[in-house]
Amino acid sequence: MNDIDINALISILQKKVTDLTLTNIVLEAKINDLTKRLNSSIENSKQENAVDGNENSAKEVNDT
Repeated sequence: MNDIDINALISILQKKVTDLTLTNIVLEAKINDLTKRLNSSIENSKQENAVDGNENSAKEVNDT
């Protein structure tokens, strides 16, 4: 290989590393967003279950 080929190869590899780094950043941001959404959904579900549980407990007390 001559110097021109090596420089071209280095340039190509640098671009690929940059592309992969940007892809990685985007994927990490998407994972963080999905994790927050999932945690929020789980919290909402827990709160709804707690409210339902309280309503059922109040019904049982009133029924007796």
